[in-house]
Amino acid sequence: MVIMINEIFPHRFNNQFFEINGIGEDDYILYYNKNTLLLKTNGEELEIPRKKDILGLPSTGEKTFLFTLNDMSCFLIWDCPKTDNTQFIYKETSSFRTFKQQEIAWVGIVGFQLMSWYSQNRFCGKCGAKTKEKSDERAIVCPSCSTIVFPKISPAIIVAIVCNDKILLAHNSSFANSRYSLIAGYADIGESLEETVIREVKEEVGLNVKNIRYSLVSDYKSNNFNWL
Repeated sequence: MVIMINEIFPHRFNNQFFEINGIGEDDYILYYNKNTLLLKTNGEELEIPRKKDILGLPSTGEKTFLFTLNDMSCFLIWDCPKTDNTQFIYKETSSFRTFKQQEIAWVGIVGFQLMSWYSQNRFCGKCGAKTKEKSDERAIVCPSCSTIVFPKISPAIIVAIVCNDKILLAHNSSFANSRYSLIAGYADIGESLEETVIREVKEEVGLNVKNIRYSLVSDYKSNNFNWL
């Protein structure tokens, strides 16, 4: 069965950028320590902490608006907050692929990608000056040469290779022993998505594929495939 990580209904995610000056008490806080995200424990469940949950949140610390979850703003903070270790835990972002609470997984992964993009563009790639965040849109601007950088989007494909009642799954050397995946990869500049499928499959598993067509994820959810 194929599970899409962005199936978070009834939760609502909106990545529209808003110009917001302050963090409200009920707004969500995302703090990353390397490849981990700070979460709040609530019995057996985990929650994205809100501002009111973090008593040690620096009032003058740097913050970045990311998106909204259930109409509540989510802010990235850059300074490590002081928290009660008995109530909070850091979770590896890689664990979100199999996370039970899909809304947390989706927010955690999207937030991590945006955090990485902001971190990688703290200095202008053209003149080397320190950059700043634009206040009216999700972009970074260089005050020295006026270069504007927008988030990078990399087109990619994921393909289900099927033969009768069998589906091909691949095992990466970095995967856990029980983890397999469909073939996926990024499109090169000037390459069509169909060409990407042909190239990636050949590179990953050495097969020449044909009969490439688009399908809905639901087409595969209802089928019981055997591994090739």
